[in-house]
Amino acid sequence: MAAYKYAGRTWNVSAQKAGEQLEIIERRDGSVTPQAVVDAARPEGSVLHNLFEWNDEKAAEKYRLSQASNFIRCIVKTSENDTTKYPTYRAFVNINQTEDRQNITGSYVNIQTALSDPKSRDIVLANAKHEMQTFRRKYAELKELASVFSVIDQLIA
Repeated sequence: MAAYKYAGRTWNVSAQKAGEQLEIIERRDGSVTPQAVVDAARPEGSVLHNLFEWNDEKAAEKYRLSQASNFIRCIVKTSENDTTKYPTYRAFVNINQTEDRQNITGSYVNIQTALSDPKSRDIVLANAKHEMQTFRRKYAELKELASVFSVIDQLIA
């Protein structure tokens, strides 16, 4: 049997029990979808039940906050000079400390503002390194990316 644990954040359900429940869903449906997880979690006795907010009023507000965060992260700026190497870039960046990843709403500032303030710049850099580590773990089995992983390892060190 596989051992499950959480990466990046914790939830109020045992990772082992949650992983086993996801295996059950995959065996039953052929894959795991968000809808299948929510449906499996609906019964109050479900292992996954406590992962979700079941009060519709509170859940609706959390969903709107999640949508707003997604919206903020999707706004990019374009370079007025298309000859630049990077013609588009994120307009706003999250300046929460990397340990604060459970904050669904985040706190975002204009990229130029963040990079001009030493503390915010350090946070942006720490977040970027965390994202690189996450990428490395996610794709560790792809040997074709070994040279990319080598560079990530050098940057993180």
